[in-house]
Amino acid sequence: MKITKNKYRKLISKLRIVAALCIAVAMFTAMGTLFSGKAAWADTIIPLNGSVNASTYIASLKTTANLPNGSFSGSVDLSNDQISGNLSLPAGSINTDVFGFIPMSASFEMVPIGQVTGTVNLSNLSVNVTSEFNIKLTSAEVFGLPFNIVGNSCITSSPVIANLSGKVNSNLSVDLSGSYTIPNFKDCGFSTFIVNLLVPGSGNTISAQIS
Repeated sequence: MKITKNKYRKLISKLRIVAALCIAVAMFTAMGTLFSGKAAWADTIIPLNGSVNASTYIASLKTTANLPNGSFSGSVDLSNDQISGNLSLPAGSINTDVFGFIPMSASFEMVPIGQVTGTVNLSNLSVNVTSEFNIKLTSAEVFGLPFNIVGNSCITSSPVIANLSGKVNSNLSVDLSGSYTIPNFKDCGFSTFIVNLLVPGSGNTISAQIS
């Protein structure tokens, strides 16, 4: 029987689909073995490294800042289900109207304190971690004027603690989200009172994907 070029292309396409399905089944089978047979992996540390895309909503200012292209470098200890690692996020910026009519732009950094730590439940791939950091306001300008009203040392007076939870996805990325409270700031010069009037408070959220 003569096989036309069109039939040949369709045959190759089907074979590629079958091969992809076989690889996917093999991967999920291996993952199932890994997560169900933890005893066989006792004292095994699995690296967990990847890029981080994060965003945070600041409730008092009713604005969201995106923090793309961060990084996480850590590991999962299968002997005790513990996660630990170093989180690095880029500087963020916001644009908002103070008191509803004063335009302000600000830049900030989330400065980590120690490592991100937490646990992973290997039975359902759920993740819970805690991140501790300070928020540093690196600049704040009003009315578009090139004058930094907070100086170079404006930072939270006590650490921020964010508890994040989520799951490991089928593509092995990790989605996390949680909330945190922003404490008062210090060392913001003559703007300290205004900053503490506007920024601190609860109801702030953060979401991040490690991939």
